[in-house]
Amino acid sequence: MKIFQNSVIHTFWTAEKESPWHYIGQASEKLLKYYANFHKYGFLAHHQRYIPNMVHAWDKIPILLNSFEENDADWHVIFDADIFILNFKHSLDDLLGHFVRKNPKRIILTGSDWKYPINAGVLVCHRSSQKILEAVNQLRGASPSGLYEQGCLQVLREASGEVEEQVCPVRHRILNSYSPHYGQEFLGGWREHDFLVHFAGWKAPSIIEFLGNSLTDQYLSASAVQEGINNSLLTAQNQILKKRKLTKNDL
Repeated sequence: MKIFQNSVIHTFWTAEKESPWHYIGQASEKLLKYYANFHKYGFLAHHQRYIPNMVHAWDKIPILLNSFEENDADWHVIFDADIFILNFKHSLDDLLGHFVRKNPKRIILTGSDWKYPINAGVLVCHRSSQKILEAVNQLRGASPSGLYEQGCLQVLREASGEVEEQVCPVRHRILNSYSPHYGQEFLGGWREHDFLVHFAGWKAPSIIEFLGNSLTDQYLSASAVQEGINNSLLTAQNQILKKRKLTKNDL
């Protein structure tokens, strides 16, 4: 039985037309929409601010809470706009099904890396997680600079054994693969055939410069956008490996 078949996928971004973030959000949305249609998930794109006095990352919390009320899906999934799906074949069940089968109490799944316990660039939430997200939303007023929504979620995990069991940060490269030259400490993040790439921490002009025509040509198909991004990542990865006298086996 498929756990995630009844899912809805969200993306959110706001930007002036023809600005760098407009191109980035547009391309990310195109890939997510194709992916959702490919696997017969619901899909919704949001182009407005929900908490305008906070950083954009906080908008995902009210989007998810609204989705619980307005959509009858079991699982509600949201992606940051600096994430690009690069392998359409991986269904949510392929990626995450065994985490829930192993422990059915897991009602929130999210990314992680070897630096932070949680990276919430992708949040996968069962509708029964509403109380947890409401608690995160209430914490935002007390959130110190830099903590953001993922930090508040981690605070709840540390404060409550029950929440710790319900929130599952999955291992690196399933929901959070960093671009190959994000920084020396992340060399070995993204690899060919990974589900996605995450340009966390990049400035929009740098993403545009790095990915170029793959993002700025609005007439490209989702498959062509995907191919262009993959080629840019492979080129960068090979350049870094050559410079450091390493091979792909060292990643």
